[in-house]
Amino acid sequence: MTEKDNQGITESNTLVKRTNRDLVAKNDGRSQITLTSDIIKSAVAARTSNQGLRDVDWVQKIWIWADECEIDEESIPRNRLDLLELNEISVEGSKIKSLPESIGNLNQLQHLYISGQNFESLPESIGNLNQLQHLYISGQNFESLPESIGNLNQLQRLSISGSNFKSLPESIGYLKNLQYLNVDNNNLVSLPESIGYLKNLIYLNVSDNNLKTLPGSLVNLKNIERIEFDGNNFEWLPQSIMDMLRKSEEIKEIERQESVEYFEKLDMINSALEGLKFNTRI
Repeated sequence: MTEKDNQGITESNTLVKRTNRDLVAKNDGRSQITLTSDIIKSAVAARTSNQGLRDVDWVQKIWIWADECEIDEESIPRNRLDLLELNEISVEGSKIKSLPESIGNLNQLQHLYISGQNFESLPESIGNLNQLQHLYISGQNFESLPESIGNLNQLQRLSISGSNFKSLPESIGYLKNLQYLNVDNNNLVSLPESIGYLKNLIYLNVSDNNLKTLPGSLVNLKNIERIEFDGNNFEWLPQSIMDMLRKSEEIKEIERQESVEYFEKLDMINSALEGLKFNTRI
């Protein structure tokens, strides 16, 4: 092959085109800009594919958990799109011991109800459920909430009952929209001071625990309407808390009295109706 031939091949493989911006080298008729664009597109496609694989991975983990716990498809759909749109989970059974970490990816979830005598724990990822409004847990072996519970800004109702539940995390105070807090019939020995930050709390039930006192911060709950506290081992309470509880008891007494009066009136109406029917038959 002659030097001229080599020069021709070189010229055919490398074309140089000057534009008003820069110098673009072409190889085999394709510009470096085109090649770079193709590389970027390939990288995006690969990233999208990897994300899809990750999505399939965490979805599969939820399905595996549901199968192992014998949870039906109505509660946990085995269809990916239906699962992603799920806004309520209500499950129960002795085989449920925990929730998978991947549960935190269900960002449409608003209501979560769990009941099982062997249920023990919630994953830290529970704090990712930023649409969750209601959380109910019932299980004899459940002991504590993860600190991430404080990330649930939309949570309005939290109930943990009939468990071996021993403590509320300090992060509970971040639940700015919480209105209803029920932790009755557990093994609580104290409440965190941060509970006083629950400005929208209306109802608090701490009955049937092992509480020896209540935090003074409870007086900051300006919207509280009722506190249930029977069945504890109180040794000492601040005067401010005593006044607060006394007010709650007075409200309950008024409601009880109103209820009694309501049923008395109802009995009178029923008696009058019965008398009217009897006179009509005569």
